[in-house]
Amino acid sequence: MSLVLPRSSAQRLLMWSVLCAVAAGMGVFAVAPRTLLIGFGHPLLAGAVHLFTLGGLVGTHYVLQERMLVRVYGEPGPWRPARWTVALLHLVGLAVMTYGFFTQNWPVVYLGGHYLLPTAIALSFVRAATALWRRPAGRPRNAAVLLPGLGLLAVMALGAMLVLDAYRGGYGFYGLAGILLHLLSGMFLFYLPLVLLGDLLQKGDEPPDTGPALLPTAVAALGVLAAAYGAAGMGGEWGWPLGLAVLGGVAMWVGLPAFGSPMHRSSATAFAPVRRMPWSAFGVLLLFAAIRHWRGMPAVEGLTLATFGVLLFFAAVALPDALSRLNFRLPATGAPGQPPPDFAWTAGHYVVHLVAAGLLLGASLSNSPLLVRLGAALWLGALLSQAVRLWQLESEEAPASPPLPPT
Repeated sequence: MSLVLPRSSAQRLLMWSVLCAVAAGMGVFAVAPRTLLIGFGHPLLAGAVHLFTLGGLVGTHYVLQERMLVRVYGEPGPWRPARWTVALLHLVGLAVMTYGFFTQNWPVVYLGGHYLLPTAIALSFVRAATALWRRPAGRPRNAAVLLPGLGLLAVMALGAMLVLDAYRGGYGFYGLAGILLHLLSGMFLFYLPLVLLGDLLQKGDEPPDTGPALLPTAVAALGVLAAAYGAAGMGGEWGWPLGLAVLGGVAMWVGLPAFGSPMHRSSATAFAPVRRMPWSAFGVLLLFAAIRHWRGMPAVEGLTLATFGVLLFFAAVALPDALSRLNFRLPATGAPGQPPPDFAWTAGHYVVHLVAAGLLLGASLSNSPLLVRLGAALWLGALLSQAVRLWQLESEEAPASPPLPPT
């Protein structure tokens, strides 16, 4: 069995919502390919990106967090009915915020991005923190399991500031620098520790050890801080280049097995280093951007690099990894996690996602609407296949009807 379905119906709803959100974002590219080609200036792009980030990556985080808490503390966290509260606040907030972006209705964006979604994220983090506080006697603290949720709180705070400034004005935060800082924070303070923890907990160590995720995340936080100084205009000429260089180095450290990361050598499956490799390409791009910025990069080139980098991260690094990560168990005992029986199916879909990402990146470079449609169509086909597989598994797990009484 490949897709390990959560027992909670709220978590199953979130798993379905991940596929639907990514499909909706790719549907925007298929119907309106100029959304991708124009980049940051297109009114539909913000909605599509948030379908990928909030719908795809944050939805995956909610599902994986339950598995991580069970792996580390032996239980999914307190206040189990709150899972439905988190799921409903998340889905309603995502729908409201996306509608506001698509219609350029900032009061609606403000409602979703300033109230509904932050409440869901905060409640999810409080549940995880309470699980750490109430962990069974003898269980190690493993506080690093809170890193993705803590980073997500910081990302959401930046997002709420952007929404507030766009809605009411006067703060000077809503602009390209603030948007890029928001995106980089999401990449390195939220998704990076989620990847590191997922690979660490896939090992069969007893007790599980989340400590090795701390150092890369801490170094990435320093890079984000340097970029924040640059975005605020306090870092002079060194803020952005230094921040991009540090983040590029962290991405290459995570992505290249040759760097000797212990998480590569001790990974429970051979698939983990493969999922990490795109991080190295993203790191090279960040290092190149740091050099160009230091030498005085023209604004047009900077906007082009930013657009291409965001597309590279979501299409090639994060989304294929997140969708495949839903397919792997976290071991409950000392036995290492094993690939699912249909491992070839999971790996094949990952390859299809990367091919589709290549088409989208090629479209960005060649300004070709046809390549955008082809890449989006390939993504949609792979998502449909995964949805069919999920439906089959739900049918297999459905309880059989009781036998009819004898007549």
